[in-house]
This record gives sequence, structure tokens and C-alpha cells, in this order.
Amino acid sequence: LPAGVAFDRFPALAPIRGASLARERVPTPEELQKVLENLTSRGRVIGLFLSDSGVRPGVLGSYGGQDGLTLGDLPELELRADSVAFGTTPFAIRVPARLSKTRREYLTFGTDRLARDLGRYLGERRGRGEPLGPRSPVIAAGLLRGCAARARRDALFGRGFLTTKAVTQEIRRGLAAVCPDGVTWRPYVLRAYCSTRLLLAEGRGWISRDLREAILGHSGGVAARYHVGKRWGSEMLQEARLQYRRASRLLEPGALGAGAEPEGSSDTPESARRPRPRPFRLREAERRLADGWRYIGPFGPARVLLAPPDPAPSPSQEWGIEDRQPPDTVDGSDRSRATIQRKGIGSPERVS
Repeated sequence: LPAGVAFDRFPALAPIRGASLARERVPTPEELQKVLENLTSRGRVIGLFLSDSGVRPGVLGSYGGQDGLTLGDLPELELRADSVAFGTTPFAIRVPARLSKTRREYLTFGTDRLARDLGRYLGERRGRGEPLGPRSPVIAAGLLRGCAARARRDALFGRGFLTTKAVTQEIRRGLAAVCPDGVTWRPYVLRAYCSTRLLLAEGRGWISRDLREAILGHSGGVAARYHVGKRWGSEMLQEARLQYRRASRLLEPGALGAGAEPEGSSDTPESARRPRPRPFRLREAERRLADGWRYIGPFGPARVLLAPPDPAPSPSQEWGIEDRQPPDTVDGSDRSRATIQRKGIGSPERVS
């Protein structure tokens, strides 16, 4: 512009929020499996920590690589002389407050497949001569030699952790190899995968909402501070592990179909007749509880999840009859005698 000419008519452009995520969707379990197959052993462990445990990339390696999750944060990991194993699965993962986005320590879990791949990855590191201990990184930087190894050893943060950028770059290659046309996948979509699959499990009554939020490291509401916001005792840990075990079946491909049930039920007529847990508003929930329904947990801000009463026993279970004619098909006198015997009225002799 010529000197002395003022210009103050800058266009007012409103940013379109989420425009860069318009083509992003959560992968299916089958697509995730293909992504994992295109990763290295270290990348596969990183991917499973994000997709099955729901941790953020910064938990495995901080921004500058000065900190990250250690083997000491896996309390159920057993480092034996000749092997690496977990005492129980799903195994607990303690995320320290310094690595948590909310600056609160929280607990999540790892699946069976994460335990297998992590054990294999740690075995490879031990085979290369790396000593493993409680302070060793869960995800370690690759081995260096010569001046590069000395530079890392003398660095300010030379503890062997990856940076957050290196963590995400490790799985970005696998995502790019499998990503369908017209779809965008960032590394963070694996954490969204965990959240989405647990949400589906919540809708089926397999995991409570507060526990799902706690596993993902969310701060939760006021109620969550009282339910899951404190240090968990043994009873709470056992219940959380049980709910996560049921919900984690939706994380793996082919484990359960769209209408399948968790362990404890099967494709038998009896389990098919059994109604699923349902959400109710508080007033209706009071009436249901009086009718024998069981409380499971909160379901959103204004509803609770209730499990229906146990189904009535079948005639063979109720009467102790196996491979015999049910009572309602015998003649009238036998039916009357059976009824009297069942109720404990009179003698077991035939009633005329």
C-alpha cells in the first residue's frame, strides 16, 4: 500500500472446528489387527498399550524423552531369571501422576495379547544384553553404538525413554499401510478405539461408566471422585478387573459377534431367554429393585443400570427330573401327588 494509507479491513474468518478430523473414523477390530501385523515388536506393544489399555502416547514417553512408564509401574509383572511373565491377567497398569494429563494417578489394565507381546518384547531386549529392572522403561529406545551411545549416556535425559514424537512415529507407519481410501488415521485414533469399544461394552452392561472413564484416565464428575477417584482396595481392584475382562472381549477381532454374550452365557435356549441389563431412571429403578432386580452401577447422569432377576428354573431343574416326562404332562392324580410332595403337605401316598 502507498505510504500513509491505512488498511484495517481484515476479513473475519471463523475457524471450522474439527475440519481436520472430518475423515477420521475409529478402525474396526479386524483393521486394527492388520495394523498390528505391520508393526515391529516394539511398535505392536505401543499400539496395544493405546488400543487395549487406552493410555495416551505421552504416558509411554514424555515430550522430551526424560520420563515414561517403567516396569515398576506394572505391579503384577514377574521378572524371572529365565522368563518374563504376569501373575494374573488382565494385568494392572499404574499410571503415575507425573505422566497423567489430569495430574492424578490412575489404574488401567492390559489384555492377554498385550501381556504376550510385551513378554516377547522384553525377552528380546534381555536377549540383547539389556538388564531389566523396576526402573527400566516399558518402551525403550533402540541400542546405539560408539559416539551415539556415549552422547545418549551423557545427555541430560539419557534414561532410555522414547520421546512422544518417536512413540507416535513408531505406529504411524502401520496405520498408513492399512488406512482405507478416504479415511484419515492418526496415532491417537488407537486410544479412541479403546474408548469406543468400552462404550459398546458399557451399553451391554459389561462395564460401568465410572470405571470406563477411570480406565481412560479422565477426571470424571463429582460422583467419580467418590466411586473410583480414591486409591483402590483389593475388593475394588477385583471388581474392576472382572468388568474389564468382560469388556475387553470387544477389543479383539472375532472374540464376540455383534449379539454375543460374555463368559457365563452361551447360545443355549436358556441364555437366549435371559434378558440383558437395562438402564432405568431413578424412580423406575426403585420399583425394579423392589421386584428383585440387582444394581450394577450408574448409567449416565440420571439413570442406573440394573440386572434382571434370575430366571425361573426349568421344570427339570425345579423338580429334579432328568429325561422324564414333565409334571404337567402326567395324569391329574400324579400331578396332585407331585404338588403335595413339593409343598410338603400331607403324606406321599396317592390322593384319591
